[in-house]
Amino acid sequence: MPQEDIEDVKRRICEWMKGRGIFIREIKSEETLFKFEGRTETQVGIVVAQPKKLFRSIVIISKLEIHPNHQEALGRLNSKEKADFVWDLKKDLIFVPATFEMEPSTDNLKSIQFAKEISFDELTDGRLIEAVDNVCRPLIWTAWVFVKMFGKPEEVH
Repeated sequence: MPQEDIEDVKRRICEWMKGRGIFIREIKSEETLFKFEGRTETQVGIVVAQPKKLFRSIVIISKLEIHPNHQEALGRLNSKEKADFVWDLKKDLIFVPATFEMEPSTDNLKSIQFAKEISFDELTDGRLIEAVDNVCRPLIWTAWVFVKMFGKPEEVH
């Protein structure tokens, strides 16, 4: 891909994020051609990046770090209860437009990452807004599920 195309996409995304009030900073990364961090009005952290392996696409990402109190509560469930909880969560998340990845994929769930890809030929303000919404809603939903199941985590001092 010509470097001018990448620079144009990078400039457009940076302007869009600044215009929406969600741009925080640019991050240098070995895996990406560019990577911006931001925070939405609802305080959900997002990343907009172009991974080197995707020649003509960008990815919008959000990541829910499971609160340590919720990790402990999940760990106290017996194996069937834990498996049922994770199964129900996966069942809910499979129907959202974003992809998701539970990390690690074993029993000690620490985070869930949500991602939505946009190809360069579809890159518009509307698609960016939609993609941000697609990665924020499942993050918020998942946080609500954990609070409903395990209660609101205590504030860390």
